[in-house]
Formats: sequence, structure tokens, C-alpha cells
Amino acid sequence: GIFVLSSDSSKNSAIVVDNKTKKETRYHIGDKIFDAQLTRIFGNKIILLRANGQQEVLYLREQDAKLDSTYAMLDTW
Repeated sequence: GIFVLSSDSSKNSAIVVDNKTKKETRYHIGDKIFDAQLTRIFGNKIILLRANGQQEVLYLREQDAKLDSTYAMLDTW
């Protein structure tokens, strides 16, 4: 889940589920999620920066990824 409450990003948060433990944890900008740091929170996606410098985008719904023009050229989800 994603909670966007304000244009002030410090008030926004994302809930991410650990697939192994099935535990849900709430994260804010700057928090570490495994080997990544949460850098941006949007209404439909979050952006993470991995320890190796790779940027990763996690979408809330598959349809959101398909509509994103940056990733629309990919054939598979």
C-alpha cells in the first residue's frame, strides 16, 4: 500500500510485504528496505536505490506499470 498525504514527502509512506515472512512494514523516504533505500513515494509507485546504484521502481498495480511511458516498451510484466 502507498499513503500519499501531502506534497511534503516526509509525511508519505509505503507498506511493503516481505514475501518470506509475510510481515508488512511501513517505510518512509530514506528508510532501508533490504539492500535498497526508499528515495521517492508516488500515489502508484515507489522508487528505490539499490546498494549497487541501480534504481528500481515498484508499482502498486500491474496496470500502472503498463501505463508508464518509461516502461511501456517492455513486453512482459
